[in-house]
Amino acid sequence: MTMEREGCCSKWGLGCWACYPDCQDGMVLHAGRVEGTPGQIGKAQSIAHAQVPPGGGGLHPTVQIMDRGVTDIAEPYAIIRGPTLFGGCLELCTNTEFGVAKVPSEWKKGTYETLHVGDIAVITKARPKSFGGALREMLTDSDTYTLEFKDPSMTPQQKAAMLGSLFLIDLMFFERDIDMCGVNSDGKCYINFCNCYCYGCLCPCQIELQSG
Repeated sequence: MTMEREGCCSKWGLGCWACYPDCQDGMVLHAGRVEGTPGQIGKAQSIAHAQVPPGGGGLHPTVQIMDRGVTDIAEPYAIIRGPTLFGGCLELCTNTEFGVAKVPSEWKKGTYETLHVGDIAVITKARPKSFGGALREMLTDSDTYTLEFKDPSMTPQQKAAMLGSLFLIDLMFFERDIDMCGVNSDGKCYINFCNCYCYGCLCPCQIELQSG
């Protein structure tokens, strides 16, 4: 498989409020090895794609998964929903779960409260279980994930889409350099307790340490 994800060179608004297509993160999954410029690769070998919806899902990180190639009109068959608060020092204390819900046929866009989150799969970012794991979490971008499938009727293509979406979630939310503590541009040390998700944007909840 090949996972294609556009970056800031072609999507200038990544990391901001998910209001326009240039602000909506996503990926396309291709069968086999595919080469080319992200965003310009053809659709012949695409088997699934995922995208953040307009508005980003409100206060919960949301990714819609489509199990066919990219088309002009695409309806999701599954939706990933995560917690409002995650990342930062919170990663040392608790697992972070992103539940995957199957989209019913009568589902209306934006009515996420009607979904049964976690009924077909659960993506879990595991907290460190040792002192060495905690240091690795603090000082590197290394993370540990589990992907649990709960629906036995899922096709291999759908399972592949889940795996690609796991990597997308990691790139969107957890590949942040020195996310727990560091030094800002003013030379002041800070501690980031967690990140708050709001309509596609991550807002750090942190304090600055100042000398008396």
